Amino acid sequence: MRRRRFSGFGMKVRRNPAGCRGERIMNFSTIAVRFCSCLLAGLAAATASGMQAASADRSEQVVAAAETLLKVLSAEQLTAVQFRFNDDEQRVRWSNLPSGIFARRGLRMGDLNAQQRQAVFDVVRATLSPAGYQAVLDNVAADEQLKSGAGRGRVIFGSDEFYFSLLGQPSRTEAWMWQFGGHHLAVNATVIGPRITLGPTLTGGQPMRYKAGERQVSQMSEEIALAAAFVQSLTAEQRGRAVLGGRFGDMLLGPGKDGVVPRPEGLRGADLS
Repeated sequence: MRRRRFSGFGMKVRRNPAGCRGERIMNFSTIAVRFCSCLLAGLAAATASGMQAASADRSEQVVAAAETLLKVLSAEQLTAVQFRFNDDEQRVRWSNLPSGIFARRGLRMGDLNAQQRQAVFDVVRATLSPAGYQAVLDNVAADEQLKSGAGRGRVIFGSDEFYFSLLGQPSRTEAWMWQFGGHHLAVNATVIGPRITLGPTLTGGQPMRYKAGERQVSQMSEEIALAAAFVQSLTAEQRGRAVLGGRFGDMLLGPGKDGVVPRPEGLRGADLS
């Protein structure tokens, strides 16, 4: 295992469980840290933060963008993109793994023309904040950096390997949702009237840093800096409880794990000032 230093954080380069070489896992001081407060309170807080009362204007823009997308698709593409709102199998068909290891369904971006691809991104842009939309674009562009390795074995990288799907019919009153995702990215947005819920959402990146033209991209840099600052603010006793080990593990919970309650461990939120 090789370790590099980057901006005060440890970067481990390892073979991930699926066998992809070069998977870069960013963590501070090369340790895995997990925090746990009262589980029910944590879940309630996560739900409250994810459920944001969007303005009627924002919701209207999302519906209009989705309706525009449907108008530019062929009959075959309409069949591929649309699922029932209560399709439980499609709801959990998201992953951090790349194509070739994980099979997604919906519209494959590589099968769309320029107008159709833009229509998909218009739905994403109408839903997210400017910063959130840019993070999605950066993630997609990052995977394009890995495309030179496509075709080696069963793993396929690149911006073409991101998928978009609709569950339910875009509506200004009834519940519906859209999904967009690929390698290290999964956004699930549920729209109910003026309300939009972004969850579950998975964000990551590989490579974490790359250059796009003259722009230097550093994915999740703010989140990493905040997490490191938080750990550094802990006392020695608190850090001893918060740091669970020196090895990185796979995702604690992922698709298909709804209702699973992890065992509380680490530093309780109630013990923080």
